[in-house]
Amino acid sequence: MEIDHNLNFVFPIKNAEVVKPDPKDATKNVTVLEPLVWGYHVPISQEVFRANYRILAATKDALFREGVQYAGEVGLPIADLALLDAASTDAKKRETEDMGPAFIAELRRTLVLAPGEKGFEYLTADAALQRKIISADEWHDAECVLIFFTCVSTVSLRTKRGPMIEALVSVLKGSMTSLTPMEFLASLRPSTQEEASAPIPPLPAPSLVPS
Repeated sequence: MEIDHNLNFVFPIKNAEVVKPDPKDATKNVTVLEPLVWGYHVPISQEVFRANYRILAATKDALFREGVQYAGEVGLPIADLALLDAASTDAKKRETEDMGPAFIAELRRTLVLAPGEKGFEYLTADAALQRKIISADEWHDAECVLIFFTCVSTVSLRTKRGPMIEALVSVLKGSMTSLTPMEFLASLRPSTQEEASAPIPPLPAPSLVPS
């Protein structure tokens, strides 16, 4: 499968315990973790990439310098700090504005897809945090995933990007999609209704929904 650079990245932000029939023994039930809240991330624009390519490349180098295993186990949880360090170093070297905080703020344009009173809804990360749909720790982990994903997916040759992104999204428990947020939510509803043996408690409706 070829990964188109315009495809969007969807990944779980919060999981919930769901009781389901044991696939090995239909007479028993098992408790499994399934995504409850998703992140829907649109690739950064060429303008944003060109303004930040140096810090993205430096962050990728810092995360992967000790190898792939180190990147996944140690680099991923501190991806935001690695990016802020790279941005600060770049700003001091070039005597320019530190772009790290602005880039991380850009990631808050990522949509949060969460169950609400009338089914799944989509809202901004800030609204999800204000409504306590996700915690600050959960959003921090999401930011690290997004930084990690962005560094790998943008600072790569196009000829190698497809297989690399396929492997990466598998590790991050996400997927690539060409669906819009509403279409992706529609694809979630059947599996949620058919597979979940217990209803997911409703979350407060968001106060800010993008148009």
